[in-house]
Amino acid sequence: MEPLSGTLFNIASCSLANVIDQNISFTSYIDDFLFYTSHKNICILEQRMNINLIKIANWCSENGFSISFDKSSSIVFNNKKPVDVNIKMNNINIKNVTEFKHLGIILDFNLKWTQHIKYTKQKALKSLNTMKILSSKFHGVNRDVHRKIYLAYTQSILDYGSIFFMNADKKILSHLNTIHHMGIRLISRALKSSPVQSLYAESGIHPLDIRRRLLFSNFISNISADPKNPLYNLILNNYNLNKFDPDFNNEAFLKNQPLIVYYQNPKLQSCLHFT
Repeated sequence: MEPLSGTLFNIASCSLANVIDQNISFTSYIDDFLFYTSHKNICILEQRMNINLIKIANWCSENGFSISFDKSSSIVFNNKKPVDVNIKMNNINIKNVTEFKHLGIILDFNLKWTQHIKYTKQKALKSLNTMKILSSKFHGVNRDVHRKIYLAYTQSILDYGSIFFMNADKKILSHLNTIHHMGIRLISRALKSSPVQSLYAESGIHPLDIRRRLLFSNFISNISADPKNPLYNLILNNYNLNKFDPDFNNEAFLKNQPLIVYYQNPKLQSCLHFT
């Protein structure tokens, strides 16, 4: 792909936003489009999406774009059971799925993140094989270099998309903790029976749950400092960005052990409070 092809594609496809209805939202990354809408009535969802897919198909025909139906799919997110919908485009049925991958993140219909965490675990486990080669008793890199390799290679895999699945079931998230502990043991050359807390203290690496909360805090802080960010109003309406003075004697505060992150810049002084 040529260096400018992505930019030129975005320019060519920017008029698509003027074609679809306001009740349909979409995101795009190069030639990867995601259309979505929400409603309590599944029949209304089908009708709404089919009407707009006709408009999208006409727009593609007029502007010289082609659609890959083999890679197209539809999914209904709910907390009950998988639901099949009758979605068509150019008289071709769009296949129904219970999970799909978008920009490296696997979304399942109930948003329990089971498949994505399983995929992340397998990918991170493969990256540890490289570290095992470098941690031989007779040859290999020193501990500091080993630690940098783990943070840059394996932990980056565990971190990717973690702000989305940070509230997943603890039992499911524990699979990632296993990989995390294996990596720290390789760095410190500790025994399998070594206590987890001592591994964290010895290596100076955070537990994954704290790591996810820090990443989420940085994410919120960066958005709250940029009013031009598309997510700015969403964050402003759902999080209290005003100055917060916690009551450390409050029983609920002590029980939840919230994470306090102070953020300051010339235009904004705030304290973000996450429980």
